[in-house]
Amino acid sequence: MGKNISKAIIWFVIHAIAFFVLTWVLLGMGPLETYNKIASRVISLKNGTITATNSVAKTAGSMGRVANHHLNEANDRINGKDPYQDYNSTLDANVRQGINQ
Repeated sequence: MGKNISKAIIWFVIHAIAFFVLTWVLLGMGPLETYNKIASRVISLKNGTITATNSVAKTAGSMGRVANHHLNEANDRINGKDPYQDYNSTLDANVRQGINQ
């Protein structure tokens, strides 16, 4: 097991060195500049992930509220309440106000 871990570490180090050398030769970026760009990209991705996570949580909360609203409407229908009763009452009150003015 220890032999496999040491092989994996050596393999990783060799590939990392090859990556830095290739970016230096092909792109003209020094190792420190390459490291800084990678680090800043990882940090921005992490912040983007946090933003995305907050967005997903907000959407999930909205979905929960909508689901509860639909369940309440379904419960009202089961108990015999007209689903448009509140809307009609509001509309009738607005019409009465318009007539009285």
